[in-house]
Amino acid sequence: DWVDWPKIKDLAERMGQNKDMFRTDVFVGVPSGSPALQDGASQEERRAAVQVVVSEFEMQPGTLQMDPGIFDDAARLWLAGYKMGNYKVVPNTQVPTKYVEKGYLSERDVLGMKDSEAAAS
Repeated sequence: DWVDWPKIKDLAERMGQNKDMFRTDVFVGVPSGSPALQDGASQEERRAAVQVVVSEFEMQPGTLQMDPGIFDDAARLWLAGYKMGNYKVVPNTQVPTKYVEKGYLSERDVLGMKDSEAAAS
């Protein structure tokens, strides 16, 4: 098997750690034209060619388990508070340091994150 699925699962779970109703989209594949796709490529070459990209992750509250009116009320309250200026700007400490430094997170960055940083992101 070309793909290390336990590693992919670990990556997705780290991105969603300590979050409720969180969706992580992960793309896994080999670039077209890669030598690993040619006949005669070894299993090791094929495994090494696999690229993993976290496309996006977001809170995804579903209305299937909740009263849809809750979302309407939450939106109404959020907008009312915003219009009244009833908020304060706080630093976003949930963005992983590597993302701030590089503008993206690689698979290595995510798998190398400390548990405390993964929990905060």
